[in-house]
Amino acid sequence: MHESPFYSLKIWFLFLATVFISHFPFLSYPPSGSHVWRQCNTLAMSKNFANESMDIFHPRVDRRRNTNGITGSHFPLYEWGLAATSKLIPFSDTLARSYSAVIFSFVMLAFYLLLRVILFDRFQSAAGSLLLLSIPQFYYDSINAMPDNLALALALFGLYFIIQFYRNPNWLVLLAAYVVTLFAGLIKFQFLIIPFAAIAFIKINRLQVIGALILSTIVVPVYLWYQYALELMKLNNIKEFGLWIKPISPDSKWQTFIDNLMSDAPELLMGWPSMLALIVLGFRFIPRFKLGKRGLMIMLWLMGFAIFYIVAIERMKHHSYYFMALLPLFGCYSL
Repeated sequence: MHESPFYSLKIWFLFLATVFISHFPFLSYPPSGSHVWRQCNTLAMSKNFANESMDIFHPRVDRRRNTNGITGSHFPLYEWGLAATSKLIPFSDTLARSYSAVIFSFVMLAFYLLLRVILFDRFQSAAGSLLLLSIPQFYYDSINAMPDNLALALALFGLYFIIQFYRNPNWLVLLAAYVVTLFAGLIKFQFLIIPFAAIAFIKINRLQVIGALILSTIVVPVYLWYQYALELMKLNNIKEFGLWIKPISPDSKWQTFIDNLMSDAPELLMGWPSMLALIVLGFRFIPRFKLGKRGLMIMLWLMGFAIFYIVAIERMKHHSYYFMALLPLFGCYSL
């Protein structure tokens, strides 16, 4: 279902106002939380872009010893954008948090459009998008200096455009899908899980197969960027960003899983009220669940994240915000 640009703009203003009003007391806070080091590195990289060089291919961190500070990281589009914004507005904690809040309003808009295109009505789609802020992890990270929300917004727009292309092939829509999905993967490769779920909507016809083949080439520049980032990391031996998976023992893997299930899921990823509501609704609706395209999309999304979780379980012990690639699904729990 298509949404008029004017109505989409109005709904975006609603989301933007909601994000700012709900976070107003905290917009001037400095970086804080369990992964404050990551926020500080993000802000440092942005300041160094603004103060030293806007060359996006050579990000710099502060803890540089006797080097120029250049190191490898995810594609620093978030940091570069914040640096560009700080050229117009003086850099501050309020600017950084407001910048993140605006990005999260686009996460909500992308999710709204996605719900609309899979045939929810306007009220349901708006309600599902507003429910994203009821998830503690989203409420916390939506104003933090983290690139994940930008990757999430782009991935959701990617899924939306890909579904639109599958339903009515249009090469401009495919180009939009390619660009936003590519940048989502460059910023955080695990967010490619989301547009991957669009496989549920593909039909076996020539145009759609060609479109799918074109989209599959996204993995090439994403892979090349992370190889380049690893080489940059070797340049000054600055390892501020973990771009590799460390082996851990079976006991550590099991403990990580238990912590994610028993602590992170009900406290950070859902919140206890939402978790209990989801369980109740599950008992009510699962017996009537029909796979269909919408259900298949959800299953593919879950399957993609499950594969990522198994491969990257070492990261999941202290990086619960990686679950953000999965969390938009919970915005549908009351629809």
